[in-house]
Parts: sequence; C-alpha cells; structure tokens
Amino acid sequence: LAVNVLEVRRPRQRAVVSLISLATMFGLAGIIIRMPVLIGSSLVFIIVATTVIAETRQALAIIGYSVAWAIAGLLMLREYGLPGAGTVPSFVANVISIALFGAAALVLTTALTKRLDLFDQLRSSLISSVTHELRSPLTGLHGLATVLHDNYDDLSRPEIDEVIDLLVLESAEANILVEDLLTAARPAEHLRVNPSMITVADEVAAVVTLLTQAMTKPIKVVDGAGLQAYADPARLRQIVRNLLTNAERYGGPNIEVRIDRLADFASITVCDDGPGIPTAEREAIFEEWRGAETDAHHPQSIGLGLTISRRLARAMDGDLVYRYADGQSLFSLTLPVRAPRLASRST
Repeated sequence: LAVNVLEVRRPRQRAVVSLISLATMFGLAGIIIRMPVLIGSSLVFIIVATTVIAETRQALAIIGYSVAWAIAGLLMLREYGLPGAGTVPSFVANVISIALFGAAALVLTTALTKRLDLFDQLRSSLISSVTHELRSPLTGLHGLATVLHDNYDDLSRPEIDEVIDLLVLESAEANILVEDLLTAARPAEHLRVNPSMITVADEVAAVVTLLTQAMTKPIKVVDGAGLQAYADPARLRQIVRNLLTNAERYGGPNIEVRIDRLADFASITVCDDGPGIPTAEREAIFEEWRGAETDAHHPQSIGLGLTISRRLARAMDGDLVYRYADGQSLFSLTLPVRAPRLASRST
C-alpha cells in the first residue's frame, strides 16, 4: 500500500478505501488477540500512512475510526486480560507489530525523500524559469543600449527616440516579472492595496498603449463609456498586463478587452479566440506554479501571473474567473464600483 501510493501507482481514492479496510482488520485483530503492542503499532501505522496519503478531512475521519477500534481493543484487554505469554496469538501479535513499525518507517522515509526531490525539482524549475523569463528583456536591453552607445553620433534624433522607447518597453517587461515575483513572495495577509475611484477605461488604455508595440497580436478595446471602479490603479494595471500577456502567449490571433458594468461591479473581460482550457484545468491555472495543458508549448513559463492576478482581484473585493463561451476564452475581472467605508485596506 505505502509503496504503491507513494509511487503514484494506485489512485488516491482506492488507497483511502484500503486504509479503511486495514483499520478495520487491525481493529478486529486487536480485539481478538488483545495485545497492546499490536493495538499501538497498528494505530501508529494507520496515523502515519493516512497523514501521508489522504486529504485532511479523510485523514481525520480514518484516524478517528482507528482510534475507536483501538479503544475497543483496550476495553477487551481490560475485560479479558492478556493472552498467555508464548502463545500463538502473542507470537503473531509481535510479528505483525514489527512489520507495522517497519511499514510506518518506510512510509515516512519514502514520503520525506519524495518531498525533498520535489523541492529540488521546484527550485531548479524556478531558477530556470526566472532566468528564461528575464533573459529576453535583458538581452533586448543590452542590445539596444549597445546600439545607442556605439552609434549615438550616427543616429538621427527620431532613431534615438525610437531606441529609447524600445528600452522603456523592454525594461517594463522585466519590471513586470519582478513585480509578480515580489507579490507571490508576500503572504496573502501582507498583500497591500490602496484603492481609489478610477476610470477603468483609462487604466486599460495605459496598459494597452504600453504593450501594443511589444505584442504581435492586435488588441481591440470596447470602451466602458467612463465606467468607474474602486480599485488600486497600479494593481489593476498589473492584472490587465498579466491577462493580456497570457492571451498573447497562449490565446488565439484576436484579443479583445470588454469593459461593462454588472450590477455593483465593473467587469473587465479579456477575450481571445484560442482553443480554450480543458474543463478539468480551469481552476488549476490559478494555482501557484501550475498551468493548463495548453502551456505545454511554453514549458519555461513561470506560471505566476494568473495566481497573482486572482489574489490581487480578491484583495480589492473583486474576483477573477475563467470561462469558455461561443468559441472564446474569457478571463473576467470584477471590481466594486463604490468605495466601502475605509479608504484603504490590506488583506
């Protein structure tokens, strides 16, 4: 059971059923054999295996079930006493107990080893991803700075201005990644937002203007006709940047930003006509270091943008959700249109 589950050879649900069956078997053995060492070792094994294998609620239920069996075994022991020393039940209990303690040690050792391996893989993946993501803007910055340094006297003023504009764009891309990493490093309770009444279309336009030259796909904005929202303007721009960058990398050829009012919320929806995200992956894409199957073509993506965007949206009393409708992927950001009593907040 331990090796199969930890090596992902057995579905987790089947493993939980096996744990319940083992708990029942050990409980009956404890009642029949009435050996404290057997009762204790079986309880230790069930607690260790369940903690490693099962989800929290399932683990608590199974452990409670096992404890109930252990109490029943101890009550039988109190009522009828120990079996005779050197008897077959005593010998069987000792053998089983040794095996159970060994199995519990195997589960713990294997689980810790796999956790350490996973940590090492995540660390290597993070370093590789950050290096890859930063390499592109830094290479661009170095190249543009070199052109400006080596050819400054030969360039016309419009050409110099063009190089400077490109430098600003490349540095902005690197800054976005750094902002995402810093946001991801902060616990949710320390994530600060400073909301105020803003015009949504103005903030969206600022991001689109910044990204247009760097993106290969056209962006169409459906104006919200002066719609206002209560949000942190810098955080709002950060979310919109992440959504547009996501659409550029993984979406279809056409990108559209729709700004609407939905009851007491302003809605900003980034749409693209790509293939969409599989239903089973639609919540996983918002988890840290996770992406949808469509990310397979971009294995070096750092996988933080959507996680951070949802956290920021919820910190501003809004939300970020994904759905697929009418042949379009839709990331919808909602923000309140009215200010609460407090002028600023932190969550």
